[in-house]
Amino acid sequence: MKEIKITQTLITFAIGIVIWLIPAPNGLTAEAWHLFAIFVATILGIILKAAPMGTMCMIAVALTAFSQVLAPGDPGKSITLALKGFGDKVIWLIGISFFIARGFIKTGLGNRIAFLFVRFFGKSSL
Repeated sequence: MKEIKITQTLITFAIGIVIWLIPAPNGLTAEAWHLFAIFVATILGIILKAAPMGTMCMIAVALTAFSQVLAPGDPGKSITLALKGFGDKVIWLIGISFFIARGFIKTGLGNRIAFLFVRFFGKSSL
């Protein structure tokens, strides 16, 4: 709970609810407008750092699935569409690369490997 900022979170939800309640413009379905409201609120929450990016994205996925904006009338299909991207290998490759990079930074493994290259190829890190 330390990383979630209540004020920024309330601002994010308020903006999302306001956009949700505005009638959809001509040419857009209500579901498309509601999906836009969730998208704007998520981006705003990430910009305001209301919560970590992963938390904001998971909240957005959950809201998309539970509000059924992707597939109205078929609750099972809505959840399937909201979670479809998690089955893509490229998304997991990107996620794992971020986890590995974070591990390299926290443990200092990258620096140690760099110093091994300096010792092997040269005499100074400069």
